[in-house]
This record gives sequence, C-alpha cells and structure tokens, in this order.
Amino acid sequence: MVHAAEITRQGPGPARGYAALLTPAAPPALTRSEVLHETLGGRTWLGALSNPGGGVCADLTVRLRFVDGAGRAVGAPVSARADWLEPGAALHLQARLPVGAGALQIVSLRWSAGGRNFELAPGGVLALEAAHA
Repeated sequence: MVHAAEITRQGPGPARGYAALLTPAAPPALTRSEVLHETLGGRTWLGALSNPGGGVCADLTVRLRFVDGAGRAVGAPVSARADWLEPGAALHLQARLPVGAGALQIVSLRWSAGGRNFELAPGGVLALEAAHA
C-alpha cells in the first residue's frame, strides 16, 4: 500500500487530455528514489515514476517490493495507480520502509497509450537511493 501518491506536472505547455493519447517514446521510469532517516530510527522511501515519453500514459499501475540484501521480499508490496500521466508528469510515491529493506524491485508496470496496452516484466533490483535519469 502506498502511504501517499500525487501526480505533478513538470515542463512547459498546456495540459493534454485523453484526446492526445499517443504511444510514448519511452516507458515510464523511476526518476526519484531516496530514503529519509527519521529521528526515532525509522526510514521512509520517497520515489517518483515519471513519463519521459511524448504521449499520455493512461491507466498506469505500478507495483514494487522492497528486498533485503539476499534479494528476499520484506514487508508488503507497494502499489499505485494513475488514470493518466502526461508527458513530463510524475507519480510521486512514499512508503515506510520495512526492517531489513536494502533495495527495491519493480514487480510490474502497466499502462495504455494510443489504444494499446503495455506491460514491462519485473526489473532488476535497484538501490534504495538510486534512480534512472
């Protein structure tokens, strides 16, 4: 469960609606991944999934999990959904890190564009404080 999710717009230009659905040039990408260390010892993960493509991503769903140093899942999976994500926009994610979490893995990423459905297979394990540019 995502503790918080918010869609923000980045970049110039007017907002586009469903009429502008085009196949994106690139799949949505994890563009933010960082850990906040709390004073009482807890940790919170902050992430953002951005649309770097030229078209709108509709019906976007992402599911990720935190893993320990051996690659075993720890805690509950994190998931989020957005009806659409315009070019340059980001879906911001926030979750409390489970004990032992040392990395994350995107388990599934699905979206629609231009009347077509897309799905990416599970990705590799990523450091908690790393993101794709």
